[in-house]
Amino acid sequence: MSQFELWRLCRASLTRYGVMNSCRLLIDDYLFDLKHGTRTAGTYSKNGIEKSNPNLKGTVVQYQGTPSRLFQCAMKDLDSSVLKGDFIDFGCGRGKVLLMAFDYSFKKLYGVELCEKLAKQTEQNLENYGAKKRKKASANICLGDARFFLIPPTASVFFFYNPFTWSIFEQVVENILESLRRHPREARLIYINDQHRKELEKKKMQCVFRGSELRMNYSVWKPLVSLDEKDFRVVEECNCHGFNKGHSP
Repeated sequence: MSQFELWRLCRASLTRYGVMNSCRLLIDDYLFDLKHGTRTAGTYSKNGIEKSNPNLKGTVVQYQGTPSRLFQCAMKDLDSSVLKGDFIDFGCGRGKVLLMAFDYSFKKLYGVELCEKLAKQTEQNLENYGAKKRKKASANICLGDARFFLIPPTASVFFFYNPFTWSIFEQVVENILESLRRHPREARLIYINDQHRKELEKKKMQCVFRGSELRMNYSVWKPLVSLDEKDFRVVEECNCHGFNKGHSP
């Protein structure tokens, strides 16, 4: 993390979370990267992300890694049945959440990212993490607009650290619900900094848990899908092809 990034992160964190929680967040980022030989800390501006697709200007937010304590709190509130499918991080940034997801029993990990620079940093972090752990760290990094990512039929946990505005989020949620109609299964949606709770409640999503850690709100949602629904929609197939697919180290 550069000195400028550190200063910017400290200023934003102090304003939002206060002194004590800001210190905990910075220590969390530093210790995580030190332990795993990665570089996930710091922020990445929304302007930098928007350059990847000017048509999406005003619909994305800046990148900041998810605190490990917050991730662990959200994960412990999941039913064990959903830990056996695939895990998808929408707006995976530098890949910190994917690296933490390796500690669970998911079959496959997917990271969806709009910004090519961040996607490449995720790939590098996967390589460094695997080298540090002396084991293969494999994840599918998919570069492109999250609205056109085809949900795998075995995906069971969907992670969002408030990566975009509701106009994008709404379409992604619709795609998740469609996938569950076509391939019925248990699934959960984890939503960090859950600003669009009211909108989710109108989208056949039930909040099964809501909590707070380090002054950050998070919620876990269960999709309510009726198996006799007939309102299937055709979604353009862009599951890592149509996207640009990052390599799986």
